[in-house]
Amino acid sequence: MAKYLDYGNIEDQLKLRRTCKPFSWFMKEVASSVYTAYPKPSPNLEWGSIQLENDNHIYWRPKCRDPPCTIQSVLSQSDPVFRLSKDGRLGLGERCLVLEVLENGKPGLQIGFCEKGQEEKWSYDPELKSMMLTMKPEKEEEEEDQNESENKDLKACVEYSGLNQNLEIKKCDGNPNQRWVWKRRI
Repeated sequence: MAKYLDYGNIEDQLKLRRTCKPFSWFMKEVASSVYTAYPKPSPNLEWGSIQLENDNHIYWRPKCRDPPCTIQSVLSQSDPVFRLSKDGRLGLGERCLVLEVLENGKPGLQIGFCEKGQEEKWSYDPELKSMMLTMKPEKEEEEEDQNESENKDLKACVEYSGLNQNLEIKKCDGNPNQRWVWKRRI
């Protein structure tokens, strides 16, 4: 329809347009710090919906649209496409899923900002079907001198705790409520 409308004389706009620099110039000369402050994310290992293995109707879903927001289990397939990157980040869109203490005082998942040097690393074990979170132990001043073998990374798994409940982070024990399957969505 627009191609049939008379838009008048736009010679002044075209003349101005010819004086503009390309966007690549802007990225190089003005916003060059963008790539160091916000590096390109690493490639995905997994992406799609995440469903409980023994019940193909239970999926992960954020409780709200905007962060901060907890992740809960819901009945039926959900729209969100989660991603697990090679560098151990678990995310939803441009946000990361981070460990938080929930209202019930238990550790769970929350959508938050991705931070540089994040100590939490996520992994997925396709054999165990576990979403595992690896964390560095918090060091006390007295503990700094201890043998490094005693300061091993801490591992925990995401566990289903009931329909429409927040997902919780618990010790990995292989129970069926810790077994998740990625459903790729195109």
